[in-house]
Amino acid sequence: MDFVDYFYKAISSPIASAIGFVLFLCLVYVSVDFIRKGLKK
Repeated sequence: MDFVDYFYKAISSPIASAIGFVLFLCLVYVSVDFIRKGLKK
């Protein structure tokens, strides 16, 4: 599946956009948590 095509479909669909936004926040949270754990070591 083409990522750009999927991205435009996600923007055009409010529900898909909301789900994508939540997944993005989860990804950011995990990344920040991973970086913090890495810096502590």
